[in-house]
Amino acid sequence: MATKVCSRCGIEKKLSIEYFPERKANKDGFNGKCRKCVADYAKEFRKYNKDKTSNYEKNRKNKKERNIKCREWHHFNMEKVKAYRAIYYRDNKEKLIEQMRPKQLLYRLENKYKISERQKIWAKKNKTIIREKSKEYRRNNQDVFKKYYYENRNNLLKQKSLYWFANKDMLSKKHKIYYEKNKAILSEKNRIWILNNPDKVKANSQRRRTKKLLLPATLTIIQWEDIKLYFNNSCCYCGKKLPLAQDHFIPLKNGGGYTINNIVPSCRSCNSSKGAKDFFIWYPTHRSYNKKREQKIMKHLGYEEEGQQLKII
Repeated sequence: MATKVCSRCGIEKKLSIEYFPERKANKDGFNGKCRKCVADYAKEFRKYNKDKTSNYEKNRKNKKERNIKCREWHHFNMEKVKAYRAIYYRDNKEKLIEQMRPKQLLYRLENKYKISERQKIWAKKNKTIIREKSKEYRRNNQDVFKKYYYENRNNLLKQKSLYWFANKDMLSKKHKIYYEKNKAILSEKNRIWILNNPDKVKANSQRRRTKKLLLPATLTIIQWEDIKLYFNNSCCYCGKKLPLAQDHFIPLKNGGGYTINNIVPSCRSCNSSKGAKDFFIWYPTHRSYNKKREQKIMKHLGYEEEGQQLKII
């Protein structure tokens, strides 16, 4: 990394536009003094040579030509100008904000309609940019969005339902058109989601079944994970660590709901073997019967003695 020592302050700094102004006459292409020293020197000169500077400004000729030249230079050197402005803004951010805030507020109050029209036009032209930026922001701030959603869940759902009922026909048409255009993409996405989320798929199907029979369906995915942990991610009947199914302790036919105090993890063989049988008749005759496992199941479900009904949790 190239560096240079300032001829005035004697501090070694990085050799770049950020710290040294350009000067083509020098071999390295930069001024001997750093930016800070150049600014300090200019201030001192103006302070002690007020007559010279005022006379120069008064007797300056070709003002219009000079302005034209400046504009041309700015036009052909926009990258340099942007770099200078960025450096200045970074070093004087708070000062600039304090200066500009009252002016900005006044302008916004006086030109509300103009600003809104400009924003609409810009948004129409730059839809892709807005989408990409919003996606990036959501990816980088998922925790913030989740927190906001859980804090304001009820209000958001109410707003959504009200908007849906107010614009039902328009939204349904839009959905149909979008589905027809992107049928293959959506079906592929759905297939991938089903493969990646087997627990959610099972839970949804179980809820549908229980709701059809007008039974309670309140078990969440978090509760199901807790149940599996309680039974060490193994079958509650035989103790094998196999792909687990959600078994209804009291079958659906007998009025057993899809709730935390009626669902237990079981392997496929135990689940199919039990079916709609009564646990207290089926399990003691099962080949993998274990008294400790039975007591653990009773504890989880809220049974105190054999044959006693579940406690309401």
